[in-house]
Amino acid sequence: MPIIVNQVDPVLLQRRPPRPLPPLLIINLLGEYLIEIPLKTYIDSVVIGTLVGAIALALLHVGPLLWILLGLLLLIHLTTAAWKLGKQIREDMALLKYGIVVRAHVLHLRPQYNEQGRPAGALLDCAIPTRRRRTSVGSVWLADTTEAIRLAQQGRVRVICLVRAPGTWRLLESTGPEFRYGLIEEN
Repeated sequence: MPIIVNQVDPVLLQRRPPRPLPPLLIINLLGEYLIEIPLKTYIDSVVIGTLVGAIALALLHVGPLLWILLGLLLLIHLTTAAWKLGKQIREDMALLKYGIVVRAHVLHLRPQYNEQGRPAGALLDCAIPTRRRRTSVGSVWLADTTEAIRLAQQGRVRVICLVRAPGTWRLLESTGPEFRYGLIEEN
């Protein structure tokens, strides 16, 4: 998950929604997501199978019908991947344009450990007030355990969130290198 709030001027986040966004923000978000996605995501079993199938079809001099089917398989696979990426970008754009900046309450810190028993980040559970008498709850995993402890000791963190449920939200004050957000459930 790229740190999308670094893509806009902090003064812009203080304005009331809907906020005007820079025109090149979509390209920046697309670049951030493409860089962040590991290479094995691009080259998966469907792509490798399609390439092997194309080589086999070329060696066997098979007719155009199988080539069309192979091309359709690859097109469907790439369309699905592009759809998922587009959904993430639309969510981030909506968050920046329509999101509200609030102080969330840190409910709980859950340290995570690897197989050797060493710290491997922490989950930070937060209660996010979205509207009057409406609170959303979500978790964020931080790779840096000391950063998670610092945020938990603060008790409250600044976040930007969408009002609708299930909500999308992002931390605004963490300096940690990596985040993963859990699903927010409406209370």
